[in-house]
Amino acid sequence: MKLNLHILSFLLFSSIPLMALADYLSELDLEATGEIEKKISNSHLSKEQKRTAKEEKLLARINKIVKDPAKKAKAIRLGKDRALLCSKCHGKDGNSNNPGIPRLAGQNVLYLLDQIEKFASGERKQFVMNQLAKTFTDRDKTILAIYYSNSKVKPAKGNPVKALKGKQYYNNVCINCHGADGKGKKGYARIAGQRPDYIIKTLKHFREKSPNRKSQKMEQFAGALSDEMIENLAAYIANLR
Repeated sequence: MKLNLHILSFLLFSSIPLMALADYLSELDLEATGEIEKKISNSHLSKEQKRTAKEEKLLARINKIVKDPAKKAKAIRLGKDRALLCSKCHGKDGNSNNPGIPRLAGQNVLYLLDQIEKFASGERKQFVMNQLAKTFTDRDKTILAIYYSNSKVKPAKGNPVKALKGKQYYNNVCINCHGADGKGKKGYARIAGQRPDYIIKTLKHFREKSPNRKSQKMEQFAGALSDEMIENLAAYIANLR
C-alpha cells in the first residue's frame, strides 16, 4: 500500500495513534478512497446527476454511521483531526472569526457535501478551497460532514435595527428554502447565526452574477436587492437561532 502525502499529513497532525487509525476506519465501515466515484463514473448520468448520486450515497453512509452512538463519536473525533487545516480559516470548532469566512458549525450535511463537490470540480471557485477539496477522499468528506454538522454553533450578532427591517423580506422570500428558523430545508444551507459580513459578501456575489459561484435562483432573488436591503437581511439572518 502506498502512503501518499495526503495520508502522511493526516498521520502527522492527527492525535489518533497510527495503529488505532486502521481500526477506527474499519469500525466506521468506510470504503476505500474513490470507491463511490468508481461506481458512479461508469453510469450514463450527466455531470450534475453523477454529483447528486454521489452525494446521496455519501449521505446514506453518514446516516448509517450517526445512528450508532459509538461510531458517531469516533467519526466526530476523526473529523476534528482532519479539520485541523480547515480550522485555520473556519475556526477551531467551525465557528469562524475571520471576516468573509463562513461558520461551518451546525451546517446541514447534504449542503456540506454539495459544496465540497462543487469546490473539487471547480464549479464553485475559490483557489484555496478548490485545491483542498480535490484532495478530500470519500472518507474525508464523510467524517468532515459529521464533525461540522455536529459542532455547536456560536451565533453571530446582527444590528437589531437593521434586522427588524430585513425580517419582512426574509419571511416573504428566503423562508421558502432556508426555513423560518434559517436552519435550511434538505439540500439548502443553514444560514441562522451566520456571520453578517459573509452573508453580505455572498448576496453581492449572487447579485452581480459572479462567475465564482452560480445559482440561478439566488441570482434572481439577489438581483433585486439594494446594498441597504442586503445589510438588513444579513443582520436578521445573523440573529436567527
